[in-house]
Amino acid sequence: MAKWREWFRKARPGLEKEGSELYGELKEALRRQQIDGAGAEAFSKRAIAASELLKALEHTPNAIVRLGDVVVAKATTNGQVRLVIETVSPRLARELEQNPIVSSDPIAFFALIDSGMNHERLQ
Repeated sequence: MAKWREWFRKARPGLEKEGSELYGELKEALRRQQIDGAGAEAFSKRAIAASELLKALEHTPNAIVRLGDVVVAKATTNGQVRLVIETVSPRLARELEQNPIVSSDPIAFFALIDSGMNHERLQ
């Protein structure tokens, strides 16, 4: 029994260091898992909401819906349906605030994103 205590007394500093490093790694892994899990859960909820919204708009010829930083727009022109789900950039947000008609008229929204702004937003 005395040999075990002696071994432990000699090994203690190394064990404490190794334990501290392991604790730090586990803590960081748990933190990453929590952050990644929350992000994945948020993405999943958004995807489900978008799917439900698209189902609700199936028989609606024209609609525009802004949900936070996402715009869903659907317009039917000459029998052609156009649908877009767009993440709102800061510039697009300013355009929507400055031109309230664009926020309520999907055809006006498509005209806006088809203008030069669309190309600037992608660059």
